[in-house]
Amino acid sequence: MLNKNWIMILNKKADNDVPSSIRITREGRVFIDAQEYDDNDPRYRNFSISVEKDSDINMGEDTRRLLELQKNSKPGERKIAKDIADKNKKEQTIVKF
Repeated sequence: MLNKNWIMILNKKADNDVPSSIRITREGRVFIDAQEYDDNDPRYRNFSISVEKDSDINMGEDTRRLLELQKNSKPGERKIAKDIADKNKKEQTIVKF
């Protein structure tokens, strides 16, 4: 059976103001104390939770690209290792060798 949990945070101290567990599944669903998080629930009025789904999986291409850039770079030189842009965001990774 596949484990659907992605991140699990457990609070070891007994405190009524702080949840005893926070769980985020691979689908992006958030559970606080085994109940699904709801923005409209008054118990969670001080919580702000935003989970962004990302389907980008690194299969080693980034590492290969960094090694190739390192071979062709001088010490102290900066090069763009990753440059992704779409309609909602832009991501650029600059590496100094």
